[in-house]
Amino acid sequence: MKLSHVLASTSLFLSRTHAIGVGLPTTREAIIDTLLTFYRSLDLKSESLLRSTTTSDLVFDGTAFASIGVGAPEPLVGQDVIAPALIASLPMTTSHNLANLHVSFTSDGKANVTAYVLAYHYKKIAQPAESSRNVYLMSNWVEGVARREGGVWKLERVKLEPFFQSGNAEIMGLEGGEGDEAVA
Repeated sequence: MKLSHVLASTSLFLSRTHAIGVGLPTTREAIIDTLLTFYRSLDLKSESLLRSTTTSDLVFDGTAFASIGVGAPEPLVGQDVIAPALIASLPMTTSHNLANLHVSFTSDGKANVTAYVLAYHYKKIAQPAESSRNVYLMSNWVEGVARREGGVWKLERVKLEPFFQSGNAEIMGLEGGEGDEAVA
């Protein structure tokens, strides 16, 4: 292949990527990033990161989880209540994975963001060991409302709906877990 062909291809690629704004997040991407960072704060157990993605008047509605023994029977209100409560509720190792993210805008300048969340909860053990007794998997639906505050998008409302749970419920502090100790 001639060098002129390679340069022409490279030039075409660069002009296409520049045209679609590589490196410059769109409003949708910024809102999605806010939701992703919210969940990253849970995995990192970082209250300050969680606060950076939410408004001070945040409403967290996890009432649907009360039916399975997790969460409050009514929505929690206020970042000062919610941030420490969410971090404290997840003492185990977690991995939250989001998919099918969607953003829509409202007439009042806010945005609705939705996604499916697979939440892996791992029992803390001294040595990694493969065992179904060491994990509790939840599939959830998240609905958020975001607004611009201080030039960035922040969540003002988060609502979670559980789809299914699988694994050792004891990891979540629920009765009826397998009760076996992890093999280390």
